[in-house]
Amino acid sequence: VGDGAGAEGMVVEAQAHEMGALLEDVFKRMRALEAEQLGQKAENEELQERVKDLSEELRSSHKTVRKLKSLARAVGRIRSGFVVEEHYSSSGEEEEVPSPTPDK
Repeated sequence: VGDGAGAEGMVVEAQAHEMGALLEDVFKRMRALEAEQLGQKAENEELQERVKDLSEELRSSHKTVRKLKSLARAVGRIRSGFVVEEHYSSSGEEEEVPSPTPDK
C-alpha cells in the first residue's frame, strides 16, 4: 500500500514539474512578445513622426508649385501684353484682377 502512494506521489510530482516547465515557457514567450510589442510601438512612433514630416514637406511643395504656376501665368500674360495682379481671397484661393495697362 505504501508503494502505491509513493508511485502516485511521483506521478503528481512529475506532472507538477511538467506544468511548471510549461508555465515557464509561456511566461518566456509572453516576455518576448512584450519586448517585441515595445519595439513595434517605438518603430510606429518613428514612422508617425516621419509621416508628419513628409506631410508638411508635401504641403510646402504644393504651395511652391501653386506660386510657380501663378508666376508662369503672370509671365505669360506679360508676354502677351496683358498685366494681371493676383489677389488672394479670404479662402486662400487666387483671384485674378486685371490691372489697367498704359495706353500705347
